[in-house]
Amino acid sequence: SACAADPTRIRETLADESRVQRYAQECFKKFDQDASGTLEYGELAECIRHMNSRLGVGEFRKRDVARYIRKFDTNSDGCLCEDEFQHVYRYLLLTKLNKEEPTPFC
Repeated sequence: SACAADPTRIRETLADESRVQRYAQECFKKFDQDASGTLEYGELAECIRHMNSRLGVGEFRKRDVARYIRKFDTNSDGCLCEDEFQHVYRYLLLTKLNKEEPTPFC
């Protein structure tokens, strides 16, 4: 599944760039409700709410959506194209993985 919460599966997904692309693409298409080729704020909010609940990465907060748009919207058009969304998708997987297996300090 595109949003599996198991740390082993997340690690396997992140290790395979084509899998990240495929899963991100599936997720993108599912939430691009107007088929515009971009995720606007409302669509991205629904997508992130879905991923947060599937991954168990904490409470969904609307301010996170605006932050993701600021951080990953490389062409500054106020929404995310498929390529930009892939970075959000990878970021959310890494966030989950770091919660499950925190990076050691030493």
